[in-house]
Amino acid sequence: MKPKNLFLFALLVFNFTLSAQEPNLENLLPPDSAFENLTLSSEIESYVGDELFFLINGGADLYLEYGFKQVISAEYSNEAGNSLTIEIYEMKDRLAAYGIYSFQRMRDD
Repeated sequence: MKPKNLFLFALLVFNFTLSAQEPNLENLLPPDSAFENLTLSSEIESYVGDELFFLINGGADLYLEYGFKQVISAEYSNEAGNSLTIEIYEMKDRLAAYGIYSFQRMRDD
């Protein structure tokens, strides 16, 4: 049986008007205990600014236009070969996040 892959696109909005501190996106990843039989199976990858081209081949320009700041990507898997990839994006503001979300939603319909 071929392993099933599931991609979860998580788009998060951060508003740091009260704090100059940059977010640690890794703190937003679910712990292994959040999934039944899935554990973190890869190193957490992080991309900032133009580095997004290494994660999204051919689609990073759009994210950068909408105000992309950074993303992390992590893969969880189990012994049966099932996997789940979680990407958490930080955009410059709520409007940027809503814009890229709306565009992605429109493409998926």
